[in-house]
Amino acid sequence: MKNTTEEGFDVIGDVHGMGTELVELLTHLGYENTNGRFAHPTRRAVFVGDFVDRGPEQRLAAETAKAMVDAGTALAVMGNHEFNAIAFHTPDPNKPGQHLRRRTDRNREQSAVFLEAVKEDSTLHAEYIEWFQSLPMWLDLDGLRVIHACWDEAAMANLPDGPTLTTDALIAATQKGTPEYEAIETLLKGPEIPIDPPYHDKDGFHRDNARFAWWSHANTLGDMIEVPAKCTHHTDNACPGHEGEPWQLANPTKHTERPVATYPSDAPPVLFGHYWRRGTPNATEAPNAACTDYSAVKGGHLVAYRWSGEQKLDAERFVWVG
Repeated sequence: MKNTTEEGFDVIGDVHGMGTELVELLTHLGYENTNGRFAHPTRRAVFVGDFVDRGPEQRLAAETAKAMVDAGTALAVMGNHEFNAIAFHTPDPNKPGQHLRRRTDRNREQSAVFLEAVKEDSTLHAEYIEWFQSLPMWLDLDGLRVIHACWDEAAMANLPDGPTLTTDALIAATQKGTPEYEAIETLLKGPEIPIDPPYHDKDGFHRDNARFAWWSHANTLGDMIEVPAKCTHHTDNACPGHEGEPWQLANPTKHTERPVATYPSDAPPVLFGHYWRRGTPNATEAPNAACTDYSAVKGGHLVAYRWSGEQKLDAERFVWVG
């Protein structure tokens, strides 16, 4: 672990309700708990979002992060799970009796552990939604950038009110086809590109689009596809119709352009989450881009990157527990 007396930011990956691991990581990083608020003498934590859903300690995870942000000992950006929670809780002004994120069985199941922890539609639930909506969607700090899924300035320009999600932007962002909707899809969920054959993701959902490695400067689009080496949903470790051959672009003649601009190699370093890395962190995605999500809620590690002003990111600065 790097010297804890350095000044800088400790950028922490997707927590997803892993409260005990979050406390353990903060302690390991040298943060001290005073009356429920963790603080470091020379550093600040930065959370990449996705505090909630999936894990067993929703309240502990969210309360720990919120207390730090409220005290100024941490910063945080919104993740797609916070965005979904806001939309699930917010009534649709154009459709009485409905919400901006439909309360379908599937949507409710994806948020079930959080809804149970805060008691759906309670005062506590509303307080967390208010906090989630106050979080910026990106941070452009002095020499460092942080976002949940993808740094794309074209998408940011489609949110004229800036990184904080206003009510008007929230409503527009839940309507397919609007610039705000496309912006949220890119910034909080990451750009995608059609592939063939389809596959099943980590949750068993059928997918015919793959995540696009926007940080990569590979020569071909095929080398910038983010898919599992094999499907892990099926017991034979392969999707029906996929026998281990490389995935291809669904229509190579049609999909010849990158869905977003490649992150410039001379841009400030950017740290993000969202991408469900496995194993232990031993490499960055690019010299100036690194993912801090290492699947803590799926048996992996809860990871922080200790940034202390370097332009070229260093895998030796990853710290983790779990």
